[in-house]
Amino acid sequence: MLDEGGTDVFLLLLEDVKSPEKFKRAAEKALKLGKPLIVAKIGQSEAGRRAVTSHTAALAGSAAAYRAIFEHYGLIEGRDFDEMIDIAAGFLACGDRLPAGKRMGICTSSGGAGVWMADACAAEDLDVPVLDEETRKAIDVHLPSYGSSQNPVDSTAQGVHKLGYAEFARLVGLSPLIDGVIVVVTARRSAFLENDLPKLQALGRESKKPVFMWTYTLPSERSVEILNEAGYPLFTGAPGCARTMRVLADFREARARLVQSSEGITVPPSAREQVRAKLAATGSVLCEWQARPLLAAYGMGAETGALAHSADEAEAIAEKLATPVALKVQSSDIPHKTEAGAVALNVSGDGAGAAYERVLAAAKKHAPQAQIDGVLVQPMAPPGREVILGVNRDATWGPLLMVGLGGVLVEALGDVVLAPVPLDRAAAAALLGRLKGAAILGPYRGMPAADADALIDLIARLSHFAADHADDIAEIDLNPVIVHAKGDGVSIVDALIVKQQRPAQHRAAE
Repeated sequence: MLDEGGTDVFLLLLEDVKSPEKFKRAAEKALKLGKPLIVAKIGQSEAGRRAVTSHTAALAGSAAAYRAIFEHYGLIEGRDFDEMIDIAAGFLACGDRLPAGKRMGICTSSGGAGVWMADACAAEDLDVPVLDEETRKAIDVHLPSYGSSQNPVDSTAQGVHKLGYAEFARLVGLSPLIDGVIVVVTARRSAFLENDLPKLQALGRESKKPVFMWTYTLPSERSVEILNEAGYPLFTGAPGCARTMRVLADFREARARLVQSSEGITVPPSAREQVRAKLAATGSVLCEWQARPLLAAYGMGAETGALAHSADEAEAIAEKLATPVALKVQSSDIPHKTEAGAVALNVSGDGAGAAYERVLAAAKKHAPQAQIDGVLVQPMAPPGREVILGVNRDATWGPLLMVGLGGVLVEALGDVVLAPVPLDRAAAAALLGRLKGAAILGPYRGMPAADADALIDLIARLSHFAADHADDIAEIDLNPVIVHAKGDGVSIVDALIVKQQRPAQHRAAE
């Protein structure tokens, strides 16, 4: 249907994807063509998954993984059928006049309804800025003393009787501070709209910005006909109207990211071959001392510290480093060392031997049968803001990169986002910006901004590492990663790689 070209908007009810590569190709083609795909993914709750399985014998994939694919390829997830219809109507009415940003102008004849719409916009992270002085002056001459031209523009019933809805919408849309206009109307009676029809039609032809109509009263059939004839979607819910405007702005942004050129990550072929060979020669779990050289080959972190096999070795390494150190037991059988008590932090050189004995004893108590490779002695990383980076292989979509805030607290905070690999730096930056707490990387409470550029580079490099070795890797954890002040880079504090377990017959064939 995309190739045929006769359809402008697609609505999909989606249970499962059996051909993920075909799905991604179609999604990318739709985004390049500017054809929105509005998707209802069912089977995301436990009860929903049971229903899907019994109905089609298809297992619904991870909701987070599907959402990552939707976000990356600009698909729009509809929460219910009414919302999907609202969004489709918005796209059809706007055509290629998508909002260039998220700044909304609201004009209304009802002050209360205008505030209601402003709240709906705020809930969708749309801005409702005070209008510029020149635009306000042009509006003020048409308002009674009890009206307002700030934004929302309260034209009052008297102002609408005098000028009509269309003219106020036109004036608001002229403001350079506005990307879209929402007109709050009462469509129960059609007389105002009937009289305003020629101006509404002219505005629809001439406006360079999208104009939506929301009625806070039930619309008459004739009111709907008038606005349809003039080319406007009429929304009967403030949240649906604001959500549609937000979706249109996001879609335009997603298309812009797709076509813009961004600096990619260059990895020498020798590095890829080196990592591939080392992965083939290791066991199923690579703890930090094994993972670090592989990551360093892709420009991620450095091989800091050394592996100690005795208390004397640990003390000698610490004294050579001449800085407070961390000691961490290295064992593929103990992937979570902190929970085992097998970590010692801020240890001075002369205390490294005793710390070695402590962490080793804790590890043996936690997992008596564990194969222990030694104790890694490293310099302590400077403080900063903690994040987690990881890769997980989804059964449907393959490797997905994860970014989360909080480092070791990520499970408690739950602020994580996913994306398919690989990513260029622009896509990595966009992924980082999707975190609810992304602002924590900026300056706050007297602290300088964190080195977001270094974090973005690390995200992009990790994504290429995962893509290049997708057949070998099941999981990667870089947790925590400490992001230092701007210009000071990032520190990978711990690393873990879990290899993909291939079927026995496949291994035998090799």
